[in-house]
Amino acid sequence: MLIKTALIVGFAMTASGVSEGAQQASAVQISEAWSRPAAAGGNGAGFFTITNAGGKPDILVAVTSLAANKVEMHQTSMANGVMSMQQIQGGIPLPPGSSITFAPGGKHLMVMGLKAALHSGGKLPLTFKLKSGRQLTIQAHVR
Repeated sequence: MLIKTALIVGFAMTASGVSEGAQQASAVQISEAWSRPAAAGGNGAGFFTITNAGGKPDILVAVTSLAANKVEMHQTSMANGVMSMQQIQGGIPLPPGSSITFAPGGKHLMVMGLKAALHSGGKLPLTFKLKSGRQLTIQAHVR
């Protein structure tokens, strides 16, 4: 009975397409998604951890948001005492059993051309597109 209940709950979570915490499609999960407050028309940032708990590799190829004109994956780095930010080209490889964290000062999302302000306590919808064809839609908490 417990296994049957777990299967039903698991199917319902996958079918919904939206989760407050972690969303799973296949073995890839997004967790701890958050964003900072930002003004309408401006740019925001997104942070999260992506985990491939399965046995097959995948690649995070793009992220989109209905709340913005464009979302880009960026990497912040320091060279010769100067901090710079570069767009990540070609996606983010997700080897089996790996986790990659997008955090301030490192990899992050640039959420560009916000259609409305992001206020503390609100949510930012993000859709993660994988090379396998899977898509994960989550709600990042604004804090």
